[in-house]
Amino acid sequence: MSHHNKGAVALRLGFQKDIAVENVTISSLMNEGVADAAPYCSPEDYQGLDVRAVTTFHSAAWSGLDIRFSGNFTSTDENRVVPLSGMWMRGDDLTISAPPPSPTPIRAPARA
Repeated sequence: MSHHNKGAVALRLGFQKDIAVENVTISSLMNEGVADAAPYCSPEDYQGLDVRAVTTFHSAAWSGLDIRFSGNFTSTDENRVVPLSGMWMRGDDLTISAPPPSPTPIRAPARA
């Protein structure tokens, strides 16, 4: 088993089936970390600075994704802020015709 830094994650769904996420609000995620996890991680592909509102993976049969975002979503690396990541579906699920709708985009505030 391996592990990697995931950063700040509000909602993480993995290996789920028949999913309905309703009436959820995610507000103000902040990651003030630095890219220094030595000796445990290498700087390449370091994900510890991520700010992810929703992460899903290996999930099947979505029937709804109702999520609202409010406030600020910030990281010390503004390129690592994403509202929705990892939409991988299981190949054996024939009920999926399209992924759920994308939530409202989150923008990192401009740095002065």
